[in-house]
Formats: sequence, C-alpha cells, structure tokens
Amino acid sequence: GYSQELPSMSGIGYREVCEYLAGELDLEMTIERTKTGTHRLARHQNSWFKAGGGRIRWIEAGDGAVDEAMRLAEAFLETPIRSALHEATPYRT
Repeated sequence: GYSQELPSMSGIGYREVCEYLAGELDLEMTIERTKTGTHRLARHQNSWFKAGGGRIRWIEAGDGAVDEAMRLAEAFLETPIRSALHEATPYRT
C-alpha cells in the first residue's frame, strides 16, 4: 500500500480513512472528521477569496461563460507586464 506520510495522502479525508481502515476510528468519527476538515477548508478558502479583492473574477456558469473566461484571459495576457514577459520569453509557441 501507500504510506500515510506521502504528501498525496494529506488531503481531506485520506488520513481519516486510513485511520478507519487501521481500526483507529469508527465510521461515524471518520465521517465527522472529514466533514469538519472540509468545512474548515471551505471557510479558509472563502476568507482568502474575499481578501483577494479585485484579483479574483467570478464567472457565472451558463451560456457565455467560456467566452467571458476567454475575454478575461486575453485581457490579462495583454497587460503591459504580461506582454513584456511574453516578448522576452525565448520559447514561444
């Protein structure tokens, strides 16, 4: 099997399931800890996104979402600093 010490095993739920399979946690506690970890991560991400201010642009899913994402990406890539970096990159496609 895989070691619990691997970085890939540090995601929410992995540690809990490993402890469950090892008989260290019962199923109820495994589920509870996974839910708590998920909730904690969601709160942390929400705080981070709020702190991002104008750096983060949310796009509503639905018709036109892909076009909007492309427009925003193109505008971002055309900013002066991005254009200068792009011109200086020797391995362009």
